[in-house]
Amino acid sequence: MVARRRAVRVYLEAASRVREAEFLARVSASQKLHKPWLAAPHTREHFRDLISRSRKPSQECFFVCAIETAELVGVINLNEVVRGMFQAHISATTRSSLSLAWAT
Repeated sequence: MVARRRAVRVYLEAASRVREAEFLARVSASQKLHKPWLAAPHTREHFRDLISRSRKPSQECFFVCAIETAELVGVINLNEVVRGMFQAHISATTRSSLSLAWAT
């Protein structure tokens, strides 16, 4: 019999400096697992660069938060967003709190 995991309900929040400390703590806790596949911003300076880049028209960054706890559980980055009649993007996601990473 296959064990089923309970689905975690989440919401997206525009990335901002409000969650800086929580983000950096999550990155620190999952750094060992993610190397060498993912190099998440791990300092205040790198985090603030991420937030600055997300303000560009061609970039979007969202925090994934658990509905039940409002806890940060992941990040979604949309890079090279093309706006207008032809809409497209390159995306990458991470679920640091569950110690998983993937790219799509």
